[in-house]
Amino acid sequence: MGVRRQALSGTTDGSGNLTVSSAQPITGVILEIRNNSSGWGTATYSFTRGASEGGGTVLQAATLVSPFTVAPRREVTSSGTAIANSGTAIGMIPVDGHLTLALSSAPTAQAGTVHVYYAE
Repeated sequence: MGVRRQALSGTTDGSGNLTVSSAQPITGVILEIRNNSSGWGTATYSFTRGASEGGGTVLQAATLVSPFTVAPRREVTSSGTAIANSGTAIGMIPVDGHLTLALSSAPTAQAGTVHVYYAE
């Protein structure tokens, strides 16, 4: 299993909003989402699968403060604990297509990049 990185970059508009999709499809499971700069400040981040891939939320986070690192996992048991299978968490979020970031409530006219790490 190889680890790859996809960058989602853009500049917020006059309202502090931005929507950007991955330049190429992502196929695998999301390992980590990282923003290494403070350019987007405190904002609401919504990562979804592309509409042509059936949509669906990967990560919805209000008031994330840049810089940040998150490892999104879906709940796979009623207790919220990811189940392990041969040492590998099976609560990872699959993606098979484009990933879209909708950013809101960020500072206006600020450039930034979020890096999405995934395993193929």
